[in-house]
Amino acid sequence: MKANHSSLPLMTLLLVIVSALSQALAAEERISLGDEAPGALLGVWQQVGDGRYLEVSTDKANFYHYTKSICYIDSAASGKPLAASYALFELSDNGQELKLWKWNFGERCEQQYFERFLRAQSLPSGTVSNTRDDQRFDDSRFLLHLIVEQFDEHYPHFGRRTFDWQQRKETAVSGFKEDASAETLFNTVRDMIQGLGDSHTRFFSRQTKQSFKSGQAQLLDYLDKEFARQDSVTNVGSFRGAWHGKQHAGITPLLRDNTIQRAINGRFRWGILEGNIGYLENDLLTAFSPSGTPREQELPMLEEGLDSLMVKLANCDAILLDLSFNQGGYDPAALMIAARFADRRRLVFTRHTPGYPAGQVDSFFVSPRGPIQFIRPVYVLASNATVSAGESLAAMLKAFPHVTQLGEPTRGCLSSFLNKPIPPYFHLTMANEVYTGPNGDIWEGGGVEPDIAFDVFTEDDIFGSYPQALKKAADIILKRQ
Repeated sequence: MKANHSSLPLMTLLLVIVSALSQALAAEERISLGDEAPGALLGVWQQVGDGRYLEVSTDKANFYHYTKSICYIDSAASGKPLAASYALFELSDNGQELKLWKWNFGERCEQQYFERFLRAQSLPSGTVSNTRDDQRFDDSRFLLHLIVEQFDEHYPHFGRRTFDWQQRKETAVSGFKEDASAETLFNTVRDMIQGLGDSHTRFFSRQTKQSFKSGQAQLLDYLDKEFARQDSVTNVGSFRGAWHGKQHAGITPLLRDNTIQRAINGRFRWGILEGNIGYLENDLLTAFSPSGTPREQELPMLEEGLDSLMVKLANCDAILLDLSFNQGGYDPAALMIAARFADRRRLVFTRHTPGYPAGQVDSFFVSPRGPIQFIRPVYVLASNATVSAGESLAAMLKAFPHVTQLGEPTRGCLSSFLNKPIPPYFHLTMANEVYTGPNGDIWEGGGVEPDIAFDVFTEDDIFGSYPQALKKAADIILKRQ
């Protein structure tokens, strides 16, 4: 455990000061957006990695999606002030690069997550500004080709997921008829991506009210099979909820005084294990405040809550951070939590998307934040159910030498959703980002690997395996103390 005051080693103190100054300078460069867009932002901008154009005028912004064969408007997102989509902007000195932030979390919070746009001369020739008047969008075969192009140009993970995309798309296209119905199109796309195993890749039809997700946690497969074997509960959601409640009770017998505490709107549970080991569990990296609180206020509330939690755990000899059930949320929250375990500023990963200029990546760092950082041994318990921003948190902590990951590899779905509307009735999402660790690890598909591996959830003992995993994790920590 370390406090941010004069007891810090000189080099660490200097790093903290430099980090704070750089954050302050960066905050000064970011400007809040108002009802009217500044003149320097007017014109056309291209978001290369995501296949989008942004057209900014004084009172509104229009968004367009493009592939090699077409550029078309996103009607639902367009026609509103730029401030309706973004809170902050930063313009490069030469006026050629624009960074946009969706939320303004305030000066106390790091805001490394942004969208990057490059200035373009104009929209592509033939851009469709009204898809309702373009007969191509009434042709299911054209829509299938458009969906295939979106995957070809924006999905970089087929190889890591050992998925034969070339064969799948050829089969889908060759057998598809021009007069196919909307339902047939949905079923064709579903079959084309079936088995991809990526829970961030999804397809929706508003017309037929169908939806498909190309993957889910292995844990959910186990629970679905267990649900099918019983008949006392008739709703699978209720069955999963009841199971989850029983699993949470499994930690109580291991805690001092058999007492578990809740903090930060119930998102964190904590206590003290045998051997003076702190226990901290988080299942969701959002909803840190009562319902209805704007997201801009959530991170400051999280930061205040973390400050209090770290004081309560400061005298522990080690901490077990349980992310076994973490269903994600948003990465800035993960960044704030990881900062409480940072010994110094470190690169935790880089991020890029297909089509970025060669060598251009966004680098993410975690620096110490708050009055206390815990730099005694930290153990992270993760599972195949740990997903999205939960995996980002596990990956961030992996960069610190006093952190050891236990349990199972995470899900392997770190990337954010790339949303692609397919007019008039369909919507596609996919994982287009590539996260790379400081040592070159890419976690999409395979997950963040544990340092000490053991089962957390097993199919043959779905009710008892998690409590056993908790006991095993505690025993490992005790033996290593």
